[in-house]
Amino acid sequence: MSLFPKSIIIGIGMFAVLLIGIFLVTIWFEAEENPAMQEINSPEDRVEEPQSPVKSFPAPAPQNTVAPDAAADLLPYVRYRNGAFLPARVVVKRIEEDGVECFLKVFNESDRPILLRLGPYEQGKEKGFRYSAIPAGDAAVLDPRYTGISDAVFYNTANPSEQFTVRIDASCN
Repeated sequence: MSLFPKSIIIGIGMFAVLLIGIFLVTIWFEAEENPAMQEINSPEDRVEEPQSPVKSFPAPAPQNTVAPDAAADLLPYVRYRNGAFLPARVVVKRIEEDGVECFLKVFNESDRPILLRLGPYEQGKEKGFRYSAIPAGDAAVLDPRYTGISDAVFYNTANPSEQFTVRIDASCN
C-alpha cells in the first residue's frame, strides 16, 4: 500500500495541470498586451529596407515597370491643392538617357486624401481604373499608359469636376 491514496495523487495532478494552464494563459495574454514580451521574429520586429517617400501605384497595364529612384525627381508632376489639379494638362514621355519612364508624380498638398480614377467621368457611372488613395501631404507615382489611350483623363472621385489630362507621348508605346 502506498502512503497516499490514488484519489489524492490524481487530485494533486489535476491541480498541477490547472496551475500550469492558468500560468500559460496568463503569459499569452500579457504577451499580446506587452510588445516587449512578444517573439523576437514577430512582424513588428523585422527589419525592412527603407522605402522611398514616394509611393508607387502602377496601372494594371502589362508594360508597367517601376520608376527608378534616381529618375523620380525628373518625372512630370501634377499638384492637387485647393480643389484643383495644377497643371491641368501634362505630357509624359520616355527619356532613356535619364532613365525616365512614362510615369507621372501626383502630389497631394491638401488636408485630406484623394482617390483618383481614370476617366473621363460619366454621371452615375464609376468607369475606369481606380487608383489607391494618396494621403494628405504625400505623393504617388502613377503609370498612365493604357493600350489605345493617348490622352488619359484622371478625376477626383470625391469631386469629379476636379480633373487633369495626361498626354502620353509616342515614345511610351
